[in-house]
Amino acid sequence: MAVLAGCLLCVGAIPPAWAQLAGQTPPGPTTLNPVPLGPGLPGEELPRRAPITLTPTFTISEEYNDNIFLTNSNKKSDFITGFTPGLEVTFARGDYEVTALYRFTSELYADHSELDQVLRRQDFFLNGAWRVTPRLTLSLADSFVSSTDTNVVTEEGVSTGRTRALSNTITPALSYQLTSLTAMRVTTSVTHQEFEADELRGSDIYRGDLSFDHRLTPLLTGTVGYTFQYFDIQRESNSTTHTLRLGATYRFTPTLTGAVAAGPTLEVRDGDTEVRPFASISITDRFKWGSLSGQYDHTVGTAGGLGGTTENDVLRGLVQVTGLARGLALEFSPRFTSVRGDQAGNGQDRIDVQTVTLSLRAIYRFNEWIAAAGGYNFFHQSSDRRDNTSNFATDVDQNRVFLGIQFGYPIRF
Repeated sequence: MAVLAGCLLCVGAIPPAWAQLAGQTPPGPTTLNPVPLGPGLPGEELPRRAPITLTPTFTISEEYNDNIFLTNSNKKSDFITGFTPGLEVTFARGDYEVTALYRFTSELYADHSELDQVLRRQDFFLNGAWRVTPRLTLSLADSFVSSTDTNVVTEEGVSTGRTRALSNTITPALSYQLTSLTAMRVTTSVTHQEFEADELRGSDIYRGDLSFDHRLTPLLTGTVGYTFQYFDIQRESNSTTHTLRLGATYRFTPTLTGAVAAGPTLEVRDGDTEVRPFASISITDRFKWGSLSGQYDHTVGTAGGLGGTTENDVLRGLVQVTGLARGLALEFSPRFTSVRGDQAGNGQDRIDVQTVTLSLRAIYRFNEWIAAAGGYNFFHQSSDRRDNTSNFATDVDQNRVFLGIQFGYPIRF
């Protein structure tokens, strides 16, 4: 329970597996990854059959996108054929395990051939853990995404139109079991965001988090923590935040777990200090047919290249169904995001963006080396901005329908 509370309540911690699977990734070639790489399907926990496993994959996909430029002012549709080679490497032995995944997508457009690209999107994911002693565990995660779909690159999920963007987050962490009832977790991370358009603002965000979890009862774990963030945003004043957190994790049933955390955030910029609220609520339940998760977060972050720090509200859920038929996995993941703030703190250049994402997809595995996938993604964005980058945060309504087939076979050593 202590470790669970630390994972749920740490800012900057490694995201849960459902977030990596669902998140805001629209139904494209990436839908098939990290499933069905290897023998598992979503929600399955299968034992490794070899210390080293290489899984090369190749995905062929067809997609219909009714708003390829991510703006309602120039709404164009197209059919897109995608080719996605990928490679997953897993190494597990004794007390440590490392998994790395790289893939890239090349696309051919039926009508807008000028948009054809070999490296339309690139993804790299790394997760590693080493149990140094029974009490001490070290972990490392890295997540890199490069795409012209700006709403799937940044953590905030804000669209700034069709322009090349990249994001990379590296997260080392340490967990130590101080006593049988108390655990400590230290997490650090660095997030780099970069945008091709000169009007947008890249950023570097440095985070540090210290949490202590204490099991109060067999069902209840209390958490106290501190989070530090340093925001280095292009053409903006640097700022820092300090967040004190109190939280609890409670196991209602053997399958139902809820967590809550709250506290003040002090933001310091140009010598001025503002107090903002921090809140995080999550609940997870498992059933014979799959799982159900929901989470709400209110944090200080950025606005996906629009500049300045913002107050962000994120409400998301995930429903995974894996028990209907062997080899079949269904997933539904809604998400709402609200990003608000005053760019540079001047009260005149306002950022006010809301997004809604609804993602539905299905994966069916015929056997260990071939799987089919289909999906639908709806993305809506409404924006009320007043500054020189207003053209990059336009209103968006986008529908995407995807069908694909993936070939891949795990090679075990």
